[in-house]
Amino acid sequence: MKVKPIEGGKEIAQELERHKIKRLTQQDILNAALKHGDSIVVVAQRLHVQRLTGHLAQGGVEAAIPYCQPENYEEVEALQHKFGAISRRFSEQPRNPQNQPKGATAQVLARYSSGQERESKVEALTKDEIRYTSPIYLRDESCLSCHAQWGRM
Repeated sequence: MKVKPIEGGKEIAQELERHKIKRLTQQDILNAALKHGDSIVVVAQRLHVQRLTGHLAQGGVEAAIPYCQPENYEEVEALQHKFGAISRRFSEQPRNPQNQPKGATAQVLARYSSGQERESKVEALTKDEIRYTSPIYLRDESCLSCHAQWGRM
């Protein structure tokens, strides 16, 4: 007996594969978090340099300061929402002493500052929470025009 192919069989098979239950390991989840965190950082850094360069050229440091918050850019917030992330920046030398990092955050910053850590990393904090960290290196002249007076941030 000859079996006639089902019309749209390939599409049906692809749809079934998409709905198939897949088992994720903890490492799969951490790898995805690293990828998503890196994508947020890349977008934030690119937009940050573009916007600061423009505002520095137009009005100097005073005009640029309000735009030195890439975690609040609309595009970055959209990615945070998409991935369920919350972005924060920390410095060992904050301008406001009340923003001094504490606990694990201070430890991570110390590892980046000392060179023990150089790359982005993720770590599981709880069953439902992952911390992504990435160093910020101030190499761009537009950043150093403000931050050089504060040291490496």
